[in-house]
Parts: sequence; structure tokens; C-alpha cells
Amino acid sequence: MVTAFIMVNVEPGKEAEICQEVSKHSAVCETDLTYGEFDILVKVKVESMDALNDFVFRCLRKISGIRETTTVIVAEYVL
Repeated sequence: MVTAFIMVNVEPGKEAEICQEVSKHSAVCETDLTYGEFDILVKVKVESMDALNDFVFRCLRKISGIRETTTVIVAEYVL
């Protein structure tokens, strides 16, 4: 299982719309509107790196209004 956090920058005024659209995908665990450098934080859990690649390149980046993504992959879960 691969867990990743994806920071997303979008066109102004499209934050809530894109957040709602992204949250519909089965890989998405959580979406949050954020202040600061990024507009949206997306937490995903997928079966493999290939599945993460598919989500980022074939799903997320094809959504109209998304300008940029930055992906951070979790190395180890610590609680």
C-alpha cells in the first residue's frame, strides 16, 4: 500500500469545485482546502506506485483548473 500527500495549486476561484471533484475518486482518503503555498491538500492510498502514477498523471492532472501538483510519498507510518 502506498500513501501519499499531494499538494495542489488551482486557478483562483476554483478551489472548492476542484476539491469536491477530487474527493470523488476512490483512492482519495481526504481533501482539504488550505492557506499558504498550496490551495488543496489531498491524501491518497493506492495499491502500488503504478496506481499512484495513474492517479496523478491520468486523473488529477487532467482536471481542468489544476495548475500544479507536488507529491510527497509516505516512507513509514508512525503514530
